[in-house]
Amino acid sequence: MKAIVRAAALASGVLAACAAPNKPPPRVAACDDDITRFKHAARAGDARTQYRLATRYRLSWLNPGLCASGAGQDDAIEAYRWYTLAAGQGVEAAARHRDALEKAMTPAQIAEAKRRAAEWLDPGG
Repeated sequence: MKAIVRAAALASGVLAACAAPNKPPPRVAACDDDITRFKHAARAGDARTQYRLATRYRLSWLNPGLCASGAGQDDAIEAYRWYTLAAGQGVEAAARHRDALEKAMTPAQIAEAKRRAAEWLDPGG
């Protein structure tokens, strides 16, 4: 009986922590932490981190709610953008993932992702 009471108390504590206002569940916080951490190195031009950032955005797009910072369809655009940048630096897996992702995107999303990648490569226009 004590084990049941302890399990119930533990479960209610876990549920309360997950439902706490302004505090995302642990997996959401971890996803957001990854995106924040990867962005810095990706913006500095690190191809492997660009690939990892793209993958995090793709996973967020495929699993709505995985990242609190995810913006739905914008996650696919960001994934495509960062895969394009990593592929341009020779990361072969990035090109494969980008091409697979493209099949699930609209022409408008693809155009926007390409625009963002081009803008990143040449911010002056």
